[in-house]
Amino acid sequence: MPHLLRLHPTAPGEAAGPHAPGRTAPTEDGGAILAHGTDRAGIERIAAEVPFVAHGVAGHDVTTTLTPGRVHPAAAHLLAEDG
Repeated sequence: MPHLLRLHPTAPGEAAGPHAPGRTAPTEDGGAILAHGTDRAGIERIAAEVPFVAHGVAGHDVTTTLTPGRVHPAAAHLLAEDG
């Protein structure tokens, strides 16, 4: 089952910089991660390890039921129930 992990900033943007070497820091709009191949407990563990969340500069919420209106054929396997 795919999960959508949405990140939202809890501190000013410059606070994320030290936790983003070589990465794109979340903007004021936040960010998103599509996770596949894990259960809800697994995605919660993944979320806790995201550097921005772990260091308190971003929070998160998880959507475990995704019903897309359209899916590009190359990404269809990401939304398959059986992975």
